[in-house]
Amino acid sequence: MDVQNVGPRKRHRLNPTLQQRPYDGEAHSEEGAVQGEELLVFAERHDEIIPRKRQFTNSAVLENPDVCTSDSLLSLRMNFTAARKSIQSRLQRDLDPTLTYHNAAHTADVARAAMRFAHSEGITDERELECLELACWMHDSGFLESPHQHEKRACHFVDEWLPEFGVEENDRRLIKQLIRATQLHSPATTLLEQIIQDADLDYLGREDYEEKASGLRREMERRGQSFSESDWLDFQIHFLSTHRYNTASARELRQSRKRAHLDALRSAR
Repeated sequence: MDVQNVGPRKRHRLNPTLQQRPYDGEAHSEEGAVQGEELLVFAERHDEIIPRKRQFTNSAVLENPDVCTSDSLLSLRMNFTAARKSIQSRLQRDLDPTLTYHNAAHTADVARAAMRFAHSEGITDERELECLELACWMHDSGFLESPHQHEKRACHFVDEWLPEFGVEENDRRLIKQLIRATQLHSPATTLLEQIIQDADLDYLGREDYEEKASGLRREMERRGQSFSESDWLDFQIHFLSTHRYNTASARELRQSRKRAHLDALRSAR
C-alpha cells in the first residue's frame, strides 16, 4: 500500500469466476474438501513461532480419487516456494536502496503478519495460503519500476513471472486480486482481502511504529514531499484516526497499541 496517495476512493470489481468465499466476520472451513497430507508449517512473527496446519483442496482430486493428493501438494508447494524465492531475490537485489519504507524488509513483514492472521482466522486451505503469501511478496514489486500505480505494475509482473514456475491462471488471478486490495481505499469483500490489508498496515499497532513511520517520512521526502514537524504529526493523526483493522485477529492484537500511538501523537500536537 502506498499511504502517500490519499485521493478519492477507488473501487475494484471482483472477478465473478473466483471461487472465493465472502467475508462474513466468521472463520470458515471448507466443507466437503478433500484433505491431503497435513503439514505442520511454522510461520515466524517477530520472536514468536506459530504452528499452522494447512490442508490442500484440488479440483483434480475431487474428480479423480486416484490422484495422489500428497504428490499434488508437494508439487504445489515446490512451485510456490521457487516463485517466492525468485521474487525475494529480485526485491533484495533490484529495489531502489533509497526506499526506506517500501523495501524488502517491509514485504517480508507483511508476509509474516498475513500468515499469522490467516492462522488466527481459521484458513487452512493450502492453495489459498500459498496465494496469499505470494501476493504479499509481490504486492509492492511494482516499485521495481516506479512508485506510481505500483499495484498495477505488480499485477503485470504476476502474469509475466509466475507462469514459468507453474503457477496456474486461477491462482494468478487470485494473487492479482489480493494485490489490488492493498491499494489505499480499496474495498475488501473477502476474508483473504481483509487479511492482506491488515497485514500491510500491521505496524500501526506495533512497538516499532515510530521506526516504520520515520522510514515512510524519509521515503516521501526523497520523492519531493516535505513536512514540518506539525505537518507530519497531522499526517499521522489523520491516517491512524481514519484507519480500521478488518479482522477480529488484527483488532485483538493491534488495536490497543494503535490507539496508544494515536493518543501520544495527539498529545504531542
